[in-house]
Amino acid sequence: MATTLDKLTLHTFATLIQFGNSDVALKFQELGLLAGTELKITHVAPLGCPLVIAFEGMQVTIRKKDASLLIVTS
Repeated sequence: MATTLDKLTLHTFATLIQFGNSDVALKFQELGLLAGTELKITHVAPLGCPLVIAFEGMQVTIRKKDASLLIVTS
């Protein structure tokens, strides 16, 4: 079932399907986050933003707004 990354709960694994915005796509592709990459939400700030995601041995902090543009399947 496809959803956006911001809708997933802590410690949930997901696979990136596509980006909802080309500007966000470029930013994440430069970090190595590509379609088909498995990722996991590892931390969420107390107010829900930012999120820390882990993929390919890295941890990256992203805004919830950007997470809402990442379409994933869990």
